[in-house]
Amino acid sequence: MERLVQNHHFFIDDDWHRIWNADVPYKVRYFVWRALRDVLPTRLSLHSRGVQISPLCPLCERNLENSWHTFVGCPTTTPVWIETGIWTDINSLLGEVNSFTELGFRLLRNWPKIIGDQFIMTLWSLWHRRNDIIWNDGPRDPNSVTRRAKNVHMNWIRIRGLCTTDALPTNPPCSTKWHPPRQGFLKCNVDAATFESNNSAGFGTIVRDPKGDFMVAKATPINFLPPVRECEARALLDAIIWVSSLNLSHVIFETDAKVVTDAIYDPEKDISEFGDIIGNIRSLLTSHSNFSVHNIGRQANEVAHMVARHSRLFSCPNIFSSLPSFLSSCINDVCYSHNANEMSRTLMGDGHAETR
Repeated sequence: MERLVQNHHFFIDDDWHRIWNADVPYKVRYFVWRALRDVLPTRLSLHSRGVQISPLCPLCERNLENSWHTFVGCPTTTPVWIETGIWTDINSLLGEVNSFTELGFRLLRNWPKIIGDQFIMTLWSLWHRRNDIIWNDGPRDPNSVTRRAKNVHMNWIRIRGLCTTDALPTNPPCSTKWHPPRQGFLKCNVDAATFESNNSAGFGTIVRDPKGDFMVAKATPINFLPPVRECEARALLDAIIWVSSLNLSHVIFETDAKVVTDAIYDPEKDISEFGDIIGNIRSLLTSHSNFSVHNIGRQANEVAHMVARHSRLFSCPNIFSSLPSFLSSCINDVCYSHNANEMSRTLMGDGHAETR
């Protein structure tokens, strides 16, 4: 029987640490966090929001596609779980739980960490297969799912092992005024905002070109309240993952959280949750040699802060592909100031842009 019951109130806050402390890529942790909150764009979810789309599963085309069906209810998932060797544990709980969220947390509490990590990677790979079939008519065989999960996991572990502080630049000095990036680069400003009144937080990310013009932005709400430094680190990590998923290169990331930039370039190992996030950031910077992170003053990061504050208006990440009205005056002021400075230097005989 397909589950349509949703219950997000039975688990305690500590359960989320089983996701955020998993030894898997951050993008996978973030995906599973969304899956267990039941906010993935399944067909049933999209259909219920008024999107003109069939609510049926695109793989079996027989049942409604919600999170339960996507990961354990669809007949196409059973061979995958059998191949992983953990189907018996999953199957034993199917009649005892009322939602996919409850199933996921029950399994993660029962398993040792290494099996939990395998489960998390497989969930991500199942969703990857689902999207690949929809958009690219990709392979349906269960081997492709388990192979992808294993390869991505092993590559991530290998990259983390290769990451050394020698490969990282020194911490650049803090800037108190926002400047567009030099030619050939993009600039991504990142900030986090906390909302203690409802025990939540949000991330703000905005990408601009060498002219200072808006390219894209994202407001990301999160329904828990991490410590401030951890929240700022998560915001930066989320931004790097998102920007890399857009296939953008030569990107300068800016944050006003000095504690984060100091930690990135600090050779001392930190075994806390904050240190784990910093380790993931270092790994991404190592694998993206044309990415860099700089510290700037709060005033220079005002635009990203505005996006972060607006995240509380949304229930899931919201991407702005065009300049939102609440940013227009701020962005235009920055661009006007930059263009005026460039014109002034040209009239004074200096036709070269400032090198930063």
